[in-house]
Amino acid sequence: MKIRYMAVLAGLVSHNTFIYAANDDQSLAWKPAIEFEYDNFQSSRFDNSRGELSLDVAKFKISNRYISVDYQHWNVDTKNIAELPFGDQQSKPIKQLESFNISTGYMARINPNWRWLNTLGLGVNYEKQINDATSVNLLSLGFYSLNPDLDIIAGFSYRYHPVQSRILPAVGLSYRANEFEGWSATLGFPRSFVNYGFAADWQVSAGLAYQRILAKLAKDSVIEADGYVEISNWQTDVRLIHRPAPAWEVFASLRYIPFYEFETYNQRGNRQDTYDLEPTVGAGLGVRYQF
Repeated sequence: MKIRYMAVLAGLVSHNTFIYAANDDQSLAWKPAIEFEYDNFQSSRFDNSRGELSLDVAKFKISNRYISVDYQHWNVDTKNIAELPFGDQQSKPIKQLESFNISTGYMARINPNWRWLNTLGLGVNYEKQINDATSVNLLSLGFYSLNPDLDIIAGFSYRYHPVQSRILPAVGLSYRANEFEGWSATLGFPRSFVNYGFAADWQVSAGLAYQRILAKLAKDSVIEADGYVEISNWQTDVRLIHRPAPAWEVFASLRYIPFYEFETYNQRGNRQDTYDLEPTVGAGLGVRYQF
């Protein structure tokens, strides 16, 4: 009786959380996979303002079944700076954000139907300096197999951060979650998706996810000196995946963000302002190789 690690966990938690290797083959347990993805999000206007924000995000990850390391670089561009609802209306308030995360975890079998996953990770999200930017992340999930194709998942994720700690539920129902051909799905929070493999090497996927990043601002930030910014959104996507060879996977995606929020905090972690952005669209390209 299998737990389909890669697809199940990718469907329930965010990109910077530990992800298992794509199958149960013990010979692959320590073999790494590397992944690179580039995403572009078009300009989105702040409500009641002509000021705009756009993002380019480059992601790199190397992982096996027991450890995952990923790095992200967010290029933040703003337009109509004089119309932005924050900053000094003269210079770009943010030019870039960076994120580094390392996680480790273990899946234990409780009995023939139950498995339990626990992961622990460290992450830093920052503009320039990393002091007071470190978070500790815990994920705990229980898996109950109703049959070889259907699993119930329930648990939680917890993030400790000096500014704002969070606990979120992680729940879902998984159907054939690691099968490439035919229908497969994971429905839950914070991500749901449905896949259809229409050929031996082609698959299309549609999903909905909730994402957020909380980052330390620079000491001389014109938004909030030595403070923090949190960007959160709901995101829908359609992804086309191609496997030209067993070890290779390439993918392209189209995205729509109906909800976009930008929050600022001072250096003591007190929320200062919240700004909503209008819906926007994006696109991405990526490649993954399993050694």
